[in-house]
Amino acid sequence: MPSVDFVHLFLHSSSSILSLLFSAILIFIVFRNTPDSFSSFGIMLKAQALFDLIVALGVATGMQRVIPIDWAILFISSGPCQYFSTTACYISVMMLFGGACFTRDALVASFLFRLLVIRGKPPSNKGAIALFCCISLPL
Repeated sequence: MPSVDFVHLFLHSSSSILSLLFSAILIFIVFRNTPDSFSSFGIMLKAQALFDLIVALGVATGMQRVIPIDWAILFISSGPCQYFSTTACYISVMMLFGGACFTRDALVASFLFRLLVIRGKPPSNKGAIALFCCISLPL
């Protein structure tokens, strides 16, 4: 009977590989099949697809265990990143958290973009990029 750690590693690796595969397919479809009439919102779709791939890569390279200790958080990383260095594990967790924060900001930007379209003022390509930048900047 396989150990619990092996089952956990197998499930994590399988779901990570599927996530990377689906993210790569999504990027291919978005970059190849976005029509010109949809280009300003296509910028948002492309950015979201790229950051989904970054998050999937961060998840695939390191399995994070988060342990809260009083007012601090301890991260224990295992997975493929541990075979390279602690810096590789740190980069994988930063890819995960950074991509997750961007995904939240991209969702807000998408709703604002749709609101502008409903009001009859669809932003240009530069306006869509500016919308991302304004929402993503820390206050």
